[in-house]
Amino acid sequence: MWTQTIQNLLYNPMFALWLICLTILLVLGRQLSYRRPKIRRLVTSENGAAYSLSLALITPLYTLMICFLIELTLMLNVQIGVDYAAYAAARSAIVWLPAEVTPLNTQQQLVDMVHLAAAQAITPYASSLDKHRRSGSTTDAAGDEAYLAGYNDLVTTGTHQVASYVQQKRQYAMAATKVEFDPPLAALFGSSEAEIVKATVRYEMPFNIPGVGMILGKKSASGIGYVRELTSTVTLQLERPKTKNGTLGFEYDSRPVNGESPDRPKQPAQTGVAVLAGGYEGIVGGIFKNEWDAAQQLAKRMGAKIARLSDRPDCSHIDELVINAHGMYLDESKNQYGIRITGKDGKDTHFTAAELASLLREMNFSGRRLQLVICHSATTPPAGGPSFAEALSVILNVRVVGYPHLTEVDINTGIVWRYEEGFFGPPHRYPAEPIEFGVQD
Repeated sequence: MWTQTIQNLLYNPMFALWLICLTILLVLGRQLSYRRPKIRRLVTSENGAAYSLSLALITPLYTLMICFLIELTLMLNVQIGVDYAAYAAARSAIVWLPAEVTPLNTQQQLVDMVHLAAAQAITPYASSLDKHRRSGSTTDAAGDEAYLAGYNDLVTTGTHQVASYVQQKRQYAMAATKVEFDPPLAALFGSSEAEIVKATVRYEMPFNIPGVGMILGKKSASGIGYVRELTSTVTLQLERPKTKNGTLGFEYDSRPVNGESPDRPKQPAQTGVAVLAGGYEGIVGGIFKNEWDAAQQLAKRMGAKIARLSDRPDCSHIDELVINAHGMYLDESKNQYGIRITGKDGKDTHFTAAELASLLREMNFSGRRLQLVICHSATTPPAGGPSFAEALSVILNVRVVGYPHLTEVDINTGIVWRYEEGFFGPPHRYPAEPIEFGVQD
């Protein structure tokens, strides 16, 4: 990478201008050093007056050349940061493109992660001056705090900068950095056949000397003075898994599969039982309006707490979790079942096994057993493969109980029944036949 960076600097027009300014300064400095008259001779002699006139005429040009040299040196230094930011953006895209897109891990969030990688790569080169703060730009307070915490962890010796200095540099970098892809990043998600990722980073470097900025830069639309747009492009090979949809099939998570963090002390063992209801309730459910009442009876029968799944409650203390949702749906294009979670407004949200696993991680569930009181949660897809319950067990590495048939929770007793439509009369009820997958005690 450093070889490429040096080549970029050598072929950069600003580097040629920097050499020209340096040459002019050396020539002017040599000319001015030819004669060094004494003070008395300079005051009394007409020759000294003539020499003072030439010095006065050449000093502004000499000063301008010094300013040019300073700004060009800073510009070439920042260009190194832009080159690295382009590499960080391309490398981040390679890492995030194979991630499973979920309701909690949307495509836009993955794109934002790529921009974050580029902006934070160039943060050390960014401006921290108040005069370069952009009007109307949004701030990411949580991101600033996280960046500051990382800085404090890494910088343990030498000069330690104040918090405002570090955070203002990140704020400017986030606002002044743009990332573009060819083809666009959104087109590379899924089953794209593209083999490379081409990232271009554009960064607006502010000038500190207005005169130089007027010559080398342009007026910023954000009202911070004069800026010059520095660009860099990096092309890397796209390392995509050889799956049908081009993804790994699960969402990235920095924690181990059991939810524990190796950097934190072990938490007390989970002992609670809870029921999460995701079915219809109230008048919006029509003929299914008793599903919330049935879930309450199920929780009462188990001696468990109950909450709505759509409320995303904290499940960090739960050892056995029971999910009672409206039903399953079949995605024929992917040959896999998904779950339908219903909110209080009666609207359904679809989740694959990977998406539900991601949701449960967000809710801090790290228990040992999960029960899916959902119709056909243990039914094998038509073209074969794992059922929803089995796939969820593999992703979460927990025991998962599902049902390979229609299920119904008795609204009066909370008992789970096998449910079958009757041809000439009311539906038939039979004892449920759960199937268990995953880790055994």
